[in-house]
Amino acid sequence: MKILSLNISHDSSAALFDNGKLIYFNQEERLSRKKRIRGTPVHCLKEIVKIEKNIDLLILTGVNYELNSGDGISAIVKSLGFNIADNEWFSYHKPHHTAHACRSFFSSGYDESIVIVWDGRGSNYNLSDGTIAYETTTAFFCSYDTGIKLLDKKLYRPPVFNDTSNIENLKIMFSVEGFSNDATLPYEIDQNFEYEIISKVCDVGHWYCNATEHFGYDRHDCGKLMGLHSYGNNNKFLSDLMYDKNKFKSNLYNKNSDRFIDVDKFDFLKVDIKNEKMLWDFTYETQKGLEIIGWNYIQKILKKYPCKNLILTGGVTLNIVANSVYRKNLPKEIDLFADPLCADEGNCFGSAQLFYYKEKKIKTNIPNTLYLCGNDPSYEYELFDYEQKIDNANYADVVKLLLNKNIISIFQGKSEAGPRALGNRSILFDPRVKNGKDIVNRVKKREPFRPFACSILLEESHKWFDMSLINESPHMMYSFDALPGVKDIVPSVVHVDNTCRIQTVTEEQNYHYYNLIKEFYKKTNVPILFNTSFNLAGDPIVETIEDALNTLRRSELEYLYLPEISQIIYIPNK
Repeated sequence: MKILSLNISHDSSAALFDNGKLIYFNQEERLSRKKRIRGTPVHCLKEIVKIEKNIDLLILTGVNYELNSGDGISAIVKSLGFNIADNEWFSYHKPHHTAHACRSFFSSGYDESIVIVWDGRGSNYNLSDGTIAYETTTAFFCSYDTGIKLLDKKLYRPPVFNDTSNIENLKIMFSVEGFSNDATLPYEIDQNFEYEIISKVCDVGHWYCNATEHFGYDRHDCGKLMGLHSYGNNNKFLSDLMYDKNKFKSNLYNKNSDRFIDVDKFDFLKVDIKNEKMLWDFTYETQKGLEIIGWNYIQKILKKYPCKNLILTGGVTLNIVANSVYRKNLPKEIDLFADPLCADEGNCFGSAQLFYYKEKKIKTNIPNTLYLCGNDPSYEYELFDYEQKIDNANYADVVKLLLNKNIISIFQGKSEAGPRALGNRSILFDPRVKNGKDIVNRVKKREPFRPFACSILLEESHKWFDMSLINESPHMMYSFDALPGVKDIVPSVVHVDNTCRIQTVTEEQNYHYYNLIKEFYKKTNVPILFNTSFNLAGDPIVETIEDALNTLRRSELEYLYLPEISQIIYIPNK
């Protein structure tokens, strides 16, 4: 059975499965070159139709409001040349957090697990007073034996003008309008679960997005706030103002708003250089609030539903600092999987995986890797007269360039799914360069405060970072404390708080990248490379060889390494 599954919220994406085997996946932004693009992934569909036109079932997932136009999306798909069976399309009832949970569980390798999903917002739920709330944090118990069971849910109802209702008396009114074409029964409607409705206070994901937006960043660029928090310190005044009894408070917001801080009332939080110290402390307290509230929720769920396996997913799980806090506090006997494909681009997997499991009793086959996007690369390209190609290039040639303080971009294989570059679409630098962070941030046109990650040979990682609780980190989902003296050796990849987001690399995971790091190790006694995503600020990660060349032509980057064909391309700055 061939399933075409589309995520049509932001981070639009598409996946094609054949009897549970993944045939094609990509993120629309990689092909459209528009970051976080939402809607029907037309560019992805144009690639998929070249592979397979005959589709047995079209599954749609998103947040919810996009799905009201399911027939319209089905018509778009057909107009691109697909033949779709009579079932046409459907979406699961309240799909968003369910899709997150299923993507993570069916890809985790566990037979059973608690799954906690948290993000800025999920699917809408109708309430008994006629208003709408949306899910922010949800807990599931997932098992191949017993299925997907909803356990607990937090719902956030935005402030309502002249609201006099008692939140504690509100109930969820189940309804399926707009979420299914009756091809399948709503999946959650008959399940009993506990829920909490909150209002005038935000849950962790929504609060973090709001705080990020306050600084003038896109609300989905929460990694910037995470990087900033390390410059702040504990501030009891802000802490008391921001949260109480393990909940964020609404004190800071404009009346009847759930998005904007009232800077007239709290002028010390205006984004102004005069308030820099207070603003840094604000980011610190925001991060600590996320960690405290998140940890208390984890404890609550595991106490009530004991399980040896825990999965974290949803956009909040991209907060590697919080992930590390949770891992440090969890009992050692509990295994933690922080899903590296936890944002919305992975949800097209989750909905298809749930269908195969529930309706066909098929375990989906998704490779245990993030090198999933698109097709294998084409190396057909044209250079301008002033651009050079160096043939028969090897690892030693690249290391020589790195030792001369050149920034090297690397392009090989399929691109990485999700936001982390893991050596297939990366920009590399010598981590020993004292001002390396400043150099690469300027070239990538990023904010100067933002830290960088590193890639390290797995077998050497314990000599450089505290790996006592996490044995490996192949997907950069945790931050690690640098051991004494390490920051002096590799200052450009260790943050101001003496931590680093690391990717541990083995030869089996990435042959060429591993051997390049190993060659650098031979020359320097440092088994580490500075690693950041191959893109400029505001751009998606590069997908094709032409994207890669255009990025060099638009920036100060000069070298592109193509290990699969042993070439280096040199595009000198004009």
